[in-house]
Amino acid sequence: MADDTQLNPGKGGDLISTDDIGGGVKVQNVKVAFGVGGTMQQVDGDNPLPIQQIVGTTTVRSSPTNTADAQVLPVNADRLRADFFNDADKDYLLGEGSAPVTLTDFTVRLRPGGMYASNFAGELRGFFVDAPTSGRLMVTEVT
Repeated sequence: MADDTQLNPGKGGDLISTDDIGGGVKVQNVKVAFGVGGTMQQVDGDNPLPIQQIVGTTTVRSSPTNTADAQVLPVNADRLRADFFNDADKDYLLGEGSAPVTLTDFTVRLRPGGMYASNFAGELRGFFVDAPTSGRLMVTEVT
């Protein structure tokens, strides 16, 4: 099995690193890098991939089982993240922003058992499409 691939064969194109995984299939080898525009730092043992660990306070609450647009979370400039879990048996429509959520204007439809994570610090609104017979929308806010 031959590795590497000649681009534009016969015309002297670049040779790129690939791995022949059998059956005539090759995958391109790529390296992970990071940096601001116009720069690049390859990840290696001396330059690990930078990560940001979120350390905050969590507040867990459940929303009412409303079937009309209502506020789920107010504006919170300190919000790092908000997680939503639909523990109910009906769809929930969630919107990011102060505009009313409607059947045709929403950010995400959470099906029963669905989850959504938002980094939005503004107001979040929503409602259940039909009245749930069990469960609620569970909300975890990280500040």
